[in-house]
Amino acid sequence: VHLKRLTKTLTLEDRVHWMGYRNEIGNEMAGLDLIISLSDAEGLPINLLEAGWAGTPVIATRVDGNLDLFPSRDHGILVSRSQSVESIAYETLQLLEHSSRRSEIGIRFQRRVMDAFTETLWIQRLKELYDL
Repeated sequence: VHLKRLTKTLTLEDRVHWMGYRNEIGNEMAGLDLIISLSDAEGLPINLLEAGWAGTPVIATRVDGNLDLFPSRDHGILVSRSQSVESIAYETLQLLEHSSRRSEIGIRFQRRVMDAFTETLWIQRLKELYDL
């Protein structure tokens, strides 16, 4: 509720949309320029996997599961939780101003997700963990 009010106060209603739960968000992500996920903690973030399937570049915090998804800046941009808002804004601006770099990151991230995070691979890993 606070963020919705802030959106209105800053007159950003035409640029910020509070959509709620979306069943087919993966398809919608394919049309986005960039996803920003600034979580304090993550296991394996499904929203970022969906971004990867869609080939959408990501800026995310350097926490837990995000470290597994983004092994280098070629796959996505990781920022520190303690990084300043201005520094994160700068990282965002750099990607938004360079569409070819954004595209390259999206393509590499998509390949990584398709190669390393498929249902078959997850089932195989679980079987190995539980010696099935």
